Amino acid sequence: MPFNPLYKNSKGKEIDLHVLVYTRPNLRDDGMLTHIGYNFIENLFDECEVKKGVKEMSILYPERWSNILEQRAILERIVALYPDIEKVRITTHSVYIIQCTHSGQVGICDDASKYPEKNYGDITVRYCPKQQDGGGLMILHG
Repeated sequence: MPFNPLYKNSKGKEIDLHVLVYTRPNLRDDGMLTHIGYNFIENLFDECEVKKGVKEMSILYPERWSNILEQRAILERIVALYPDIEKVRITTHSVYIIQCTHSGQVGICDDASKYPEKNYGDITVRYCPKQQDGGGLMILHG
């Protein structure tokens, strides 16, 4: 299936949606980058306030702040609570978010060099580089 970032909400409005999937993210990195979008998650599932005028949204690893049911509902909640939304970027590794996203809106990032000859027991290999580094990532699709 070709990459098609257009997502139609329940009213037929098209939204530019990209769900970028990192297969081996480092969620132990406590940098501020991992908090991007927390305010949206808080509104989507705690405050539940309709926010007009918001046109763009970026959320990094919402699975850090949401349970399984919330992860599955995230896209439906976005279009319900942000009626003017035009562009959404979600960075995740959650299978629950991926399951609820059309394959044409998912891009997968991976770096096979982290797994030399599948020697997972080698403690000198760092499988999750710091997110700020981002070096060596190869976009396979998207």
